[in-house]
Amino acid sequence: MKNKTGLTLIELVVALGIGVILLDSTYEVLLKGIAVLNNAYSMQRAAAIVESQMEIICSSPSLYAENGTIEFSPEIKEKLKYLQGWNGTINISDYPERDGLKMIEVSLTWQESTRNEHFNLITLRKNEK
Repeated sequence: MKNKTGLTLIELVVALGIGVILLDSTYEVLLKGIAVLNNAYSMQRAAAIVESQMEIICSSPSLYAENGTIEFSPEIKEKLKYLQGWNGTINISDYPERDGLKMIEVSLTWQESTRNEHFNLITLRKNEK
């Protein structure tokens, strides 16, 4: 069954779903944009947040890790101020080290006046050299 865009539901989900970017620095960041978003505006907002996240995660002194939560430093929170209702935290899941890489999956949540949105966006691989 096709919708107004002329795409089937499966084609639409696939079209909106996946983005992968590899960043080479002290931390190797593998970004997985696995989110089905309801419109292009949300996709752009998510992309802007992810771009900021990558910067943040590459500068580890800007993060505080405590009880499985990474808290942004005040400077980073200031950078993200344009997001109305941003809660300033991201949850992490820590996995056992494999082949010298530490895997951490990161999910982020932000609030807008009309809805809450949650995306599992980032896998951080720390390369122990």
